[in-house]
Amino acid sequence: MTTTFVTVHGILMVIGFGFLLPIGALLMRHFSCIYTHVTFQILGICCAIAGFVLGVVSVRSAHFSFAHAIIGIIAVILGVLQPINALCRPKEPRPEERKGVARTVWQFVHRFGGRVSILLGLINSSLGVFLAVAVLPIIIAWYTWLGLLVLLWFVGEIARCLGRMRQKGKGGRPMASTLHGSQSDGIINGWEKGDGAYVNPVTESVRL
Repeated sequence: MTTTFVTVHGILMVIGFGFLLPIGALLMRHFSCIYTHVTFQILGICCAIAGFVLGVVSVRSAHFSFAHAIIGIIAVILGVLQPINALCRPKEPRPEERKGVARTVWQFVHRFGGRVSILLGLINSSLGVFLAVAVLPIIIAWYTWLGLLVLLWFVGEIARCLGRMRQKGKGGRPMASTLHGSQSDGIINGWEKGDGAYVNPVTESVRL
């Protein structure tokens, strides 16, 4: 039974921290898919919690006395805090308004906490592959996927930088003035309404 718990623990953690959470984060950062992001993150955290419980149950030695367990508990705690943090999100400013201090702090905490959680989860999943003495095909498959995630992240960041430079070079999109601010084709003062969020086409930043 313990061996089965360990196996399911590993599978759930890989699905959560190795697939759902990083993909959800990438979709939000590069495509502003907020509803897809929320769905992926909730499913990922559920997998992580279930995997964490099975991991605790399957350990016969002292809990949290080794690196894999310590990293795991930190990653899971940070991950669980993200949806709670999202529920405490300060009211989003209107496109023509500036973000307040509370909103700025919230965005930093939410983004930083989420990224650290995912990073620790990926590191711990990689460590878990060795602890489980996985067969070579599984090791190759995991590190191939991990490399693909890193590649997707770098490509996305390069695309963001190039897009930002291109838009700045063009001086941004032309916008016609109105009584309620500059608007054109759904753009208000440089903020374009996207999938549940406002996206600035010049800086490519997002307001939820």
